[in-house]
Amino acid sequence: MQTGWLAVSATPVGSSGDYYSSLVQVVLALLVIIGIIVLLIKFLAKKNRQWSGHRSMRIVSGVMLGQHKSMQVVEIGGSLYIVGIGENVTLLDRIDDPERAAAMLASLDPEPIDTVFPSLGSWARRMLRRKSDLPHSHSNSDFRELLQQKLSGIHSRKSSMRQLLAEEEEIQRRSTES
Repeated sequence: MQTGWLAVSATPVGSSGDYYSSLVQVVLALLVIIGIIVLLIKFLAKKNRQWSGHRSMRIVSGVMLGQHKSMQVVEIGGSLYIVGIGENVTLLDRIDDPERAAAMLASLDPEPIDTVFPSLGSWARRMLRRKSDLPHSHSNSDFRELLQQKLSGIHSRKSSMRQLLAEEEEIQRRSTES
């Protein structure tokens, strides 16, 4: 039936079958797009590792400690350097022992990207674990222990440096008095 410029249709605008098939198509298209993006990211990460594999220096891991402050683990040659970054860059520790460096690299490196497409459930669990249990994970507890050990060592070195400076000033004062 047609009246003027308005046309009225006798069939319903959308049936439930059309709605569900369209919804399934959209979900499938979205899954395909997400899969392509994940594969592209993995491909680029692998290429980036190959391109930077021959470089003698790389940042292995980093932890934000506050605003504009972080701690980074840097591999240079076969040695690992733990540096604190803030207003200044401070060397906290140097690990030359190959066994200790390999153990630390194994605990800091994420899972290797060997699988082509991990299951969505394991990916979601990893992401949730990474966000919720980050301070309590095993590798982070080892890292925290090492950090506490090195920070206490810095405090003792600072006090010994002050003592050495005081002794040096005393020696200079005595030599100028003589």
